Amino acid sequence: MAVITPVVTNTVAADLSVNHVIWETLTEVNTSGAPISTVQFADRSVQVTGTFGATSVAIQGSNELVPVTWVTLTDPKDKALTFTTAGLERISERTLWIRPFLTGGTGVDLDVHLIAGLSNTLRT
Repeated sequence: MAVITPVVTNTVAADLSVNHVIWETLTEVNTSGAPISTVQFADRSVQVTGTFGATSVAIQGSNELVPVTWVTLTDPKDKALTFTTAGLERISERTLWIRPFLTGGTGVDLDVHLIAGLSNTLRT
């Protein structure tokens, strides 16, 4: 089982205040995305796309310096960020680490996109 390494791009906004992160091709074999630190970003949203094949993908966070214990994050309505179909949600908690994690299903091919923005941009 491989852990999917995210690709981070910070050229979304001209002032580099927004990062786009993608964990591409999560499958029933590659069920976990490598965690990334997003603590500096106050505003975050996540979008999940692809073929679900009866799986669910949870967006998880941890505040441990070396993450071992993971908790499913929530949206502003306190609903767990667990997707069984394509969707887009805002993330409420500001955690040190974040990752996607899949459970169940076959024929799965999912991409998870995270947008993270600074609350105070670097504009002058």
